[in-house]
Amino acid sequence: MNTLYTYYESPVGRLLLCQSEEKLTGLWMIGEKHAPQINPEWKHADSAFGEVRAQLDAYFKGTRTHFDLPLQSHGTVFQEIVWAGLREIPYGQTWTYAQLAKHISKPSAVRAVGAANGRNPISII
Repeated sequence: MNTLYTYYESPVGRLLLCQSEEKLTGLWMIGEKHAPQINPEWKHADSAFGEVRAQLDAYFKGTRTHFDLPLQSHGTVFQEIVWAGLREIPYGQTWTYAQLAKHISKPSAVRAVGAANGRNPISII
């Protein structure tokens, strides 16, 4: 599997973008606790991220409220459920971990939802 990466300068700081097989696999804020280190086998490829950059630009300008990008995350079954739930939060709203836990039908898993959220490899989106 070939991993490509680039950086994106955003209003919230520099972001690391990663993709594999033309699917976005990571979007981390630099300095984020769970952001990966650049693997020497990864290839720096600014041109491979044109659509991701365009959608992020529109999002930060306030003209995009929904992302339409092929995504691929790698987590536990529970993490994948939480991350899917995060993508269902309507634009402009914030939810507590308790609200998200209830939304995914795991109302007693508030702390686990928070932990999974902290490991989200595709933040912002």
